[in-house]
Amino acid sequence: MAISYFANGDLSSGIFGWRVVATIRGKRYQKYFSLRRPNQNIPQDLWHRYQHTRAQYYEARWMARSAAIQYLDFINTDHPATRSNRGVGFHGITLGIGSDRSSLNDVCYFSVNKRAAATKHYIDEQHTLTITWEKAVAHWGSPYEIRPRDIQKKRNPRPVPISSRR
Repeated sequence: MAISYFANGDLSSGIFGWRVVATIRGKRYQKYFSLRRPNQNIPQDLWHRYQHTRAQYYEARWMARSAAIQYLDFINTDHPATRSNRGVGFHGITLGIGSDRSSLNDVCYFSVNKRAAATKHYIDEQHTLTITWEKAVAHWGSPYEIRPRDIQKKRNPRPVPISSRR
């Protein structure tokens, strides 16, 4: 997102003033705020401040919209780099199979994948799928600053083992 100023004569179109540009989900939005006064009774400095304020408003509005969409995409889709059959439906947690530090056998786990600080939550005899899922989702909420109500929504529909899906 950016606000650009174009002085009179800068653009071949003859437009001068402020331009706001934003790209949200690949779609480009832009809006111009002309410094050409609609009425000569409006003081030039007042019109200039007014149009600049409007440009700042649109930039802030599009930034907020972009942030909200990014957040919703984060909590509702797997990361594009997530390997098949490892995603759980949102960014930041994946399913894995590997050895636990305390066991020689391979076990399933949920990994909260915060960069440089991944945490594995193992499913074993003491920690059932449901308990491990709830712990992993609760942990996921903290490093990613997820809203409590979204954490609660993700806790309830725990992943179902493949043998139970038939």
